[in-house]
Amino acid sequence: MTAPFDQRYRRSDGRLIWTIAKLAVARDAAGRPKHLIAVIEDISERKAMEQSLRESERFVKSTIDALSEHICVVDEKGCILTVNKAWREYSHNVGVHITQDWIGVNYLDICDKATATGPRDAAAFAEGMRDVLFDRREDFTLEYSCSTEAAERWYLAKVTRFQLDGPVRVVISHENVTQAKLAQQHLTFLAHYDSLTGLPNRVLFYDRLKHTLLQAERSDWTVAVMFIDLDNFKMVNDTMGHAAGDALLKQASARIVAGLRANDTVGRLGDDEFGVFLPDLLSANDAGLVAQKIMDAMACSFMIDNKEHFVTCSIGITVYPHDARDPDSLVSNADTAMYRAKQIGRNNHQYFTAHMNTRMLEHARLENGLRMALERQELFLEYQPQVDMQSGRIVGVEALMRWHHPELGLVAPTTFIPIAEETGLIVAIGEWALGVACAQNVAWQKRSLAPLVMAVNLSARQFKQKDMSDTVRQVLHETGLNGNWLELELTEGIVMENAEALIATMNRLKTYGVRLSLDDFGTGYSNLGYLKRFPLDAIKIDRSFISGIGADFGADESMIASTVITLGHSLRLAVVAEGVETSEQLRTLKALKCDIMQGFLFSTPLSAPAMTHLLEQHAPQ
Repeated sequence: MTAPFDQRYRRSDGRLIWTIAKLAVARDAAGRPKHLIAVIEDISERKAMEQSLRESERFVKSTIDALSEHICVVDEKGCILTVNKAWREYSHNVGVHITQDWIGVNYLDICDKATATGPRDAAAFAEGMRDVLFDRREDFTLEYSCSTEAAERWYLAKVTRFQLDGPVRVVISHENVTQAKLAQQHLTFLAHYDSLTGLPNRVLFYDRLKHTLLQAERSDWTVAVMFIDLDNFKMVNDTMGHAAGDALLKQASARIVAGLRANDTVGRLGDDEFGVFLPDLLSANDAGLVAQKIMDAMACSFMIDNKEHFVTCSIGITVYPHDARDPDSLVSNADTAMYRAKQIGRNNHQYFTAHMNTRMLEHARLENGLRMALERQELFLEYQPQVDMQSGRIVGVEALMRWHHPELGLVAPTTFIPIAEETGLIVAIGEWALGVACAQNVAWQKRSLAPLVMAVNLSARQFKQKDMSDTVRQVLHETGLNGNWLELELTEGIVMENAEALIATMNRLKTYGVRLSLDDFGTGYSNLGYLKRFPLDAIKIDRSFISGIGADFGADESMIASTVITLGHSLRLAVVAEGVETSEQLRTLKALKCDIMQGFLFSTPLSAPAMTHLLEQHAPQ
């Protein structure tokens, strides 16, 4: 029998026929050829199946070559049957070099070599690969990284076992998930770190503090928590812009970090607020040394846009376990101590005490009450007369704000006005006071009393409002008061803070006829060059310079009063003396030619009805 051979031909109906033929020679008993035998078999169906299989394999091959995933298929022994184009590129990137074609190489040998010399996750992958291959599990997934000279890459490896009608096949894929991993890391960073300074944010800071306190409880540690707030940071934002403020915050955070140990933690808790905790201190006093180190670092100038700027900081300190044992209480205590540091002049550090907590609770109580005071009509004005020193005639009154708390009774202005300033409530309260004072002056004029000037204090917060001059104009319009009978009192702190902007606002107020005076003159730093440019009508000598006149130690006060009066008159300004309480003070001021006096010697501050009665008594006959 000859070797079989196949052939194909087309029938008359166009169908392609495949056949396989086998030829044999029949011989007689003597072995001589007798005749030829041909066996022909129709294999068209088998050939069609083979063709379909080849096309299917080509399709599968082209499909997996088109995939971005790195695909490798092995048999039940681990021998590689096929790999795609991405696999060859991937293997080169991760440093797996095969000198021969991949086909036929046992993948387990590659795993063993990688376990010995490759990345740290190679052993875990090799174990998972064997589990799937030897039918101990159906699939296996592992995320791993590998570093190259260019960068670190992340891959997701999947090993899956298949067995349908044919033999076992195991598909191995490696997907590059670097971009997804980097995006995930970025989201994690944003969730736990401050994007500007790179410091832990409030969430991560509290989490680390909580874990540190657990360790402190086990190890009997002393832990200090500090709350750091930059002094006058808002002024940097307001005058130089937020970009400059951001630059300063980055420099400030770097200085704080530089002053700490490796195991200390600093976080950004707010705009210009930072938290620090110091674990395992030998003594609570060590925290004060660290705080001073940070303050010294802050005292150096900050370079922003090639210009020097100076910003100090206030620091509050609390100690675990002496003051509190949980993160919220410790941070709150440190915040309270920081607030105390602000109150006593800024640029210092204070340790928390229980007394501070009491004070803060009282402060919070007053703040909450003050927020409702206007609505509940608990605020009212009293009026103190201002008297012409030569004629003795009442020429004006100063409106003074008062608060009657429903539980605490009368609250001193020195107590609630700073709270109103701090919280911004002073803007609404000040506008209310201006309206009430102007309306009261109009009411007196309607009673045919001699017209007088109504003096109303303006806070720094009010004067910084962009629409402040428009507010004054609107109040004058609504109450019907002529601007000539309104005087706005400013403090030296206001006029020295932003003189150029202030002059523009003052000039707008002068167009409404409003008088302007400088209150508490002499208690701050006055730039006389600017003072000449301010459209002022009067200056008021602070009561601290009046109180000593006539006493044994009053020579200096008399000299200061004389100097202020001379200066005021040289600038063509009226001079008002506040806090006149004795006849000796009055005589001295008269001799110094002071223009107007105000004080208990003539009258205490009075309610509106009482002031009306006094004006009627002193009305010209």
